[in-house]
Amino acid sequence: MSDLTCTRRRFLGSTSLIAAAAAVPAAWHWAGTANAPAMLVSAERAPLFRLGSQALLLDGPRLARLEAMAAALPKIAGEVVLRLDPVDDSLLDIAAQQSGMSVVRQHERANTPGIRAHVTPTRRTFA
Repeated sequence: MSDLTCTRRRFLGSTSLIAAAAAVPAAWHWAGTANAPAMLVSAERAPLFRLGSQALLLDGPRLARLEAMAAALPKIAGEVVLRLDPVDDSLLDIAAQQSGMSVVRQHERANTPGIRAHVTPTRRTFA
């Protein structure tokens, strides 16, 4: 019969190893999303007042806008506000497909600056 005794030292050692193993991916996640945009705004739908530092202003040719969205989407995890014109809105779907992300739009509310969307990765990595 196996000895399944659990000492205080063994318990504290195993729980600290579990906590350390969970802290490393969490730190990578927070470091990667620290400079992630919270709002994607087309230049045509940009407000007259100053945008915050967490807004990505999409300006220039459509190909540059597509590349900017495809580069920004993997950094975003969770909620984002969209203020896009119809062409940029369709380009967002293409950028999400290119970067392996999924964008689910929610209903637009009356007092919000745009449409809220939820960004999630569609493929898993084990790196």
